[in-house]
Amino acid sequence: MASGRVLGVSVDGSEQSLKAFDWCLNNLYRNGDSVVGIIITEYNLSVGVVPNQDALGKLVKEQEDKVSNLIGQLTDKLKSKSIPGKIVRGSGKVGEAILKVVETEKVESLVMGTRGLGAFKRAILGSVSEFVVRNSPIPVTIVPNN
Repeated sequence: MASGRVLGVSVDGSEQSLKAFDWCLNNLYRNGDSVVGIIITEYNLSVGVVPNQDALGKLVKEQEDKVSNLIGQLTDKLKSKSIPGKIVRGSGKVGEAILKVVETEKVESLVMGTRGLGAFKRAILGSVSEFVVRNSPIPVTIVPNN
């Protein structure tokens, strides 16, 4: 990795997260920095949801294919801009897993998109970006969805 800052970007494949990745590359990145794309997979599979092993295997394969495609897309963006970096994959509860990668990779500044949940949905579902902002030991930039 380069000798400058280590910038992290949490990416889940959504339009908002890809926008945050591009925003980081175009606005925050400086020569000498490196970028760590952070992809967290969270499998919420309970016995009642998936009727059999074949269906479970299919769901996991679909998720793995999406992650592989996303890793390729992000890697290509870094290469096309000659930006040093890597894509790191984690798993578990998304907010906690992001912060674990931040610590492990010594990320100095984190960029995230936002899903733009309304106040009611956010109260019910929670917000990964809010969790990360509240618990992060480093600066977090939230790229708005507009």
